[in-house]
Amino acid sequence: MHPKPADYDGFYFVPDPEDNDSTQFQYFQFKNAETRGQKVKGNDFGDLYHVILFKTNDDNVPILDENFEAVFSDPIVYAKNLSDMSIYGCILRKTNTSPNWIKDYLTNYADRVKMYLSES
Repeated sequence: MHPKPADYDGFYFVPDPEDNDSTQFQYFQFKNAETRGQKVKGNDFGDLYHVILFKTNDDNVPILDENFEAVFSDPIVYAKNLSDMSIYGCILRKTNTSPNWIKDYLTNYADRVKMYLSES
């Protein structure tokens, strides 16, 4: 697992290719303030996050399972619990600009799946 930075905008959690019983966490932070945007207020429990979850079908093709928003005090704990169910994805702190990032992420995902299926 990559060490969690002090400040991050989101992270991917994916199956570890070297250990089927483990999950890799890859944290990211946007480079500029315009992309990062202003954080949308959550509540006393925690911040508001976008959650995108994937699972794989019998042919090992990634399938979009869920796309929702949730408040977490610690989204990493939530993601760790999903790894036991073979679910992986991306969690991103919600800001005034994050819906655009999510839209692009899902479009790129759909394009990659189409390319993968066309090559199969």
